[in-house]
Amino acid sequence: MAEITIHIPDEFLEQVDVVREQIPILLEQFFRVVPSEKLSTKIPIVYIELVDFLVSRPTPEQIMNFKVSSETQSRLQGLLAKNSEAVLTIEEDIELDIYEQLDYILTLIKAKAYTVDK
Repeated sequence: MAEITIHIPDEFLEQVDVVREQIPILLEQFFRVVPSEKLSTKIPIVYIELVDFLVSRPTPEQIMNFKVSSETQSRLQGLLAKNSEAVLTIEEDIELDIYEQLDYILTLIKAKAYTVDK
């Protein structure tokens, strides 16, 4: 059996400890239900937009004013609508998680930029 290392936020450590011994079984069940061809390796456009913006070396003011494209915003709205109807596919659920994580990170970056700009 192969061994992998994963990084988990400290806030979830207690929850993971409860199922630590079951993780290999849970992963095996997941991959039996979701064939690898159903999992996308495509990079969500929101990653590309954010990376392109950050490598442009934006000023604190530009960071505070940053918004994703209308295309990305529309995609997010669509995912949120499907989520409220509980009809997301596994890939869409993963994509929505990515949006949520990036929103959190971007909020932190904007807060830091705000303090630097003052």
